[in-house]
Amino acid sequence: MLPHQLDRLVLTLLLSALVPAGPAAADDAKLTAQAGHVLQRYCVRCHQGPGSAAAFDVRSAESMIDEGVVVADDAENSLLWELTHRGTMPPRAQLQLPRPTPEDAQAITDWINGGAPEFATVEPRPFISLQTSLQAVHDDLKSIRDPRVRGRLRYFSLVELNNNPNVSDERLRLARAALAKAVNSLSWQRELVVPRAVDEAQTLYAVDIDRLGWTRDHWRAIRVKYPYAIGFGNLPSETLADLQTDILRLADNREPLYLIRADWFISTATRPGLYHTLLFDLALPELRQRSADAKQPANPQQMTVGDLERFLQVDAIANIRRGEDRAMRAGFTPSGVSGQNRLVERHATGYGAYWKSYDFLGANRRAILSQFPLGPVFPGHPFPQLAFHHDGGEMIFHLPNGLQGYLLVDGQDNRIDAGPIDVVSDDLKTSGTPEIVNGLSCIACHKHGMIDPPTDEIRSFAQVFGSAREQVQRLYPPSGELERKIAADRRQFLAALEPLVG
Repeated sequence: MLPHQLDRLVLTLLLSALVPAGPAAADDAKLTAQAGHVLQRYCVRCHQGPGSAAAFDVRSAESMIDEGVVVADDAENSLLWELTHRGTMPPRAQLQLPRPTPEDAQAITDWINGGAPEFATVEPRPFISLQTSLQAVHDDLKSIRDPRVRGRLRYFSLVELNNNPNVSDERLRLARAALAKAVNSLSWQRELVVPRAVDEAQTLYAVDIDRLGWTRDHWRAIRVKYPYAIGFGNLPSETLADLQTDILRLADNREPLYLIRADWFISTATRPGLYHTLLFDLALPELRQRSADAKQPANPQQMTVGDLERFLQVDAIANIRRGEDRAMRAGFTPSGVSGQNRLVERHATGYGAYWKSYDFLGANRRAILSQFPLGPVFPGHPFPQLAFHHDGGEMIFHLPNGLQGYLLVDGQDNRIDAGPIDVVSDDLKTSGTPEIVNGLSCIACHKHGMIDPPTDEIRSFAQVFGSAREQVQRLYPPSGELERKIAADRRQFLAALEPLVG
């Protein structure tokens, strides 16, 4: 994996908040490191030199000085200082990006006024050989007495990142957290599973797939996608061949691929189709029993939102009919991912919450929520003339472990890999393009859990009367009620995330 790809992955998959930078320190080295962390957190995503959003590179003080972004010893005449203190960078329109704190801005000020010294060069970590890695896996398996447990263990490697001098210790730490978050975001078990480091350098991690609720079919699906699946016994080394033989014997030789790159897994298993295969197709009984349709490679089990709702035991239509505490809504014009109207709707589940968004094309006449607030269309609808017609949607739901799962659907509620650009888009280009890709793009946007939506515009301004007006009042609660539910759902997510990412 290339270094710039790693930057994107660890920034998108991770985090609840990182620890904010503290007050400026008198020590120059500490002050410089502090400013470097601030720039790394807020700016490096877009400003990495030629080919990025600007010619300067925030990882290099010399680059910023040469490009006139920083005037050493003169913070108030530095563009970087001005943008930081005005709060215009990162762009305010990109609501998903974290915002610098006053302490962060002060760290930049003190660093510039201290002469803007160059950031310290990262000392290379000790190189870890393939033999060392295999020996660690071998020794870990050998230390486990129960052969059934040994047969369930699989290993993830961060050795390749460790051996890459362009990957900082901080990024390596974030990659460890990303791995923990990724595997648990693909599990329907109630108990969180923290990957266990098996080597002193913390570059090899063991996971008991049974504790994740994965079967051998889950691992086989991963193995089919894995592009680096070579047998170490094929390499010209008797030592490696002997280690692999012993490892396969200890693991009962039932799964020849027992070690994969963690960075590959973080990148691939959080995107369709592996994301869909692991989270839905191999997990939902209704989908497991359904014959695959070769004509629909992106959705071979023909999954719809109904499959998910039945699994979560959510009767969305019944809840909508009743309103009040069963289904709660907010509708609004501006949205961070859509240029059109958007409606969000909450239902309760045995795991926490199930959220639906209804998204619309700009040319859709039945997308004007003030005129059509009582969709979607369904059989026996009491107000069909007031029902909106949606063109797609995003489902966000608590997993049993408290993290979140995601599903994107089209206007007919069929599962899709990515949202159409003319309906929704991602300014952050998390997936590499503005396309919102299920899994990864959603994880990035909702790194803190549920996001407070804009103020509801429907309860007060819906152009309906009589019994239809009463139904609007039941579905669209007064200001503050839905926000309290969102805050509780966010707390549940962050409580699950904290032991994984620290």
